[in-house]
Amino acid sequence: MEATMLYEMDASASAQIHPLAQAHTPTTRRFNRVLSFMSWMVTLERAMEAENEPVDGSAVDPVLRQAEAVRAELVAEAENLLDIPPHRPTDGSLHRLGFLLFLDLTMTDAQECRNLHNLTADHPELFTVEGSDTAAHQTRAMQAQFFKLFDQMGDLGEFGGEGYSCEQWQDPAPVPA
Repeated sequence: MEATMLYEMDASASAQIHPLAQAHTPTTRRFNRVLSFMSWMVTLERAMEAENEPVDGSAVDPVLRQAEAVRAELVAEAENLLDIPPHRPTDGSLHRLGFLLFLDLTMTDAQECRNLHNLTADHPELFTVEGSDTAAHQTRAMQAQFFKLFDQMGDLGEFGGEGYSCEQWQDPAPVPA
């Protein structure tokens, strides 16, 4: 943990001296962690929804606990993302996605989650990243991965989707670095 903090401080100082040489900001690094936890959560939730054979509670409990722990980590990562001040304009786009995810994860009504997913799909202009520089391209790639995972979350029964059966289940796409 301490090495990570030192790395972030060093990267932040480097970004202030050479802003264009900095490939990742603290926001983009945190957002990559969010994507990783989203992928893990989708994988666990899909596996749980695809389980259509009755099993005893001892087999389900560890998977359920792991899924709950991953979801809690994802909520914490989204909150941590929102706490990081933007270092460049494209970081604001990632903050908006973090807020969208945080809302989705903290809603208690599946129909409200479904409405949020539909609203997001109907208004992509809310998430447009302007620019043709490296940071804009990098952010758009992260956004594309986010929306792929966000759509997969929306398909889950917990988020108002139809859920998954064993025949539909597949691994989510890998997260870009």
